[in-house]
Amino acid sequence: MFEPFSERARRVVFFSRRLAGRRGASSIQVEHLIEALILEDQGDYAKLLPEMRVPGTAVQVTRPHRPFFTAEAAAEIRRGLEPLMPANAKPLPESVDMPLSEAGQRVILGAKEMSEEMRGETSPSHIRVGHVQPLHMLAAALSDETSATAEVLKQVGLAKETVITAIKTGEYS
Repeated sequence: MFEPFSERARRVVFFSRRLAGRRGASSIQVEHLIEALILEDQGDYAKLLPEMRVPGTAVQVTRPHRPFFTAEAAAEIRRGLEPLMPANAKPLPESVDMPLSEAGQRVILGAKEMSEEMRGETSPSHIRVGHVQPLHMLAAALSDETSATAEVLKQVGLAKETVITAIKTGEYS
């Protein structure tokens, strides 16, 4: 299912599972995907991997990239997502399987479809055409007009069209 996903997009999905489990969720919600996307975008994913960190050193998992979100926007989105997350739920072990919610599945499928649609368009040379990037997931999340998560993103000033333009320019991949 995740073969067409870039390493960064796979990391977002992996971390969304970890975040959902830590919050005691029964499934991976769009909110978890977006929170993980922000952590990955800001380079804060190392905070989720304490077992990989050597004290006093930085973890460099992939090549550096230009963040899409400003630190302020990332913090504002995370604050907006907080009320949408389950409160006081018991964390689940990472060994427990956790499905994607229906809305989460729509985001993943929407991201894959968007990537495929862009396949015929001109892409920057460093992006593998047809490869799902984290911004494809962000644009797909913004596509759901009824989503509380999309509303949080829009309140910060994000629009699907802006994200698509960023995907096409390739400066955030």
